[in-house]
Amino acid sequence: SRTSTREPTSTLESFAGLLDDELDFATILKASQAISSEIVLERLLATLMTTVMENAGAEKGFLLLESEGKLVVQAEFTVEQNAVSLLQSIAVEDTDRLSSGIVHYVYRTGESEVLGDAASQGKFVDDPYVLQNRPKSVLCAPLVHSGKLVGILYLENNLTTEAFTAERLEVVKLLCSQAAIALMNARLYERLEEYSRV
Repeated sequence: SRTSTREPTSTLESFAGLLDDELDFATILKASQAISSEIVLERLLATLMTTVMENAGAEKGFLLLESEGKLVVQAEFTVEQNAVSLLQSIAVEDTDRLSSGIVHYVYRTGESEVLGDAASQGKFVDDPYVLQNRPKSVLCAPLVHSGKLVGILYLENNLTTEAFTAERLEVVKLLCSQAAIALMNARLYERLEEYSRV
């Protein structure tokens, strides 16, 4: 009888083989579904930040969205507060809670940046935020949909260096791809709601 090698039916299925023992495929699937099923923007931002923080092993995180050609901080999550704060579109340059240099680098290149010990190695050791706050692990990833940058996710873990392993980066990338689609849908839904009120 002929044996056939079945192609993975989804990105999630092909991704399952990349996970190590500390990252459970069922958890990632559940997280991805939670993000993709949310259509109201505020709830989506809260779900996204909570889900990413839980699965990435971050201590604090920010979601930045593009608004009128500029990057603005829309959501913040810190483990110590254990809550998502939805912000009123604060320009990335107007906050001292994250590195605008790292964010702008990811914005320009469209590539994820992972720093295992940001304060002592890598291209951002002289960044003003890094010099002042001496963060340990930093992960900054773009949210891209159909080749268009939708937003940027910025994560820090200041308890340990090398917190964002290759496996955790893959998890974040997967969740970012789901989040980009969900954000586009939520914005479309928001516009439709506005039209229906007119």
